[in-house]
Amino acid sequence: MKIYFADANVPPEILTNAFPGQMIYVNYAGPNSSVPVVLQNGEVLMVNRLFRNNPAIDSDADGIGNAFDLHPFDGVRIRAIEMTPNGTVRISWMAAANTTYKIESTPS
Repeated sequence: MKIYFADANVPPEILTNAFPGQMIYVNYAGPNSSVPVVLQNGEVLMVNRLFRNNPAIDSDADGIGNAFDLHPFDGVRIRAIEMTPNGTVRISWMAAANTTYKIESTPS
């Protein structure tokens, strides 16, 4: 039997390590497992409580764990935009682990 959980009174790693393959943490923001998080633009997100309060996860890749970050879900901040000698543009940012980014462009 497998038990999927979204909230607990202990860190999820304790449960998943104690019962490998049987206790499975899911990042679900629903009744009794979520908290409201206010973005800098005033928008409110409902986010899984364990995900929001996890010091090891850095959702916006700013070097501050979600638990200590006032705004952990405001997105990636661009570090630099520069023109290279061959006429192309180089954009750099701090990337979050296990995240896929998509960059779009237009000729103008």
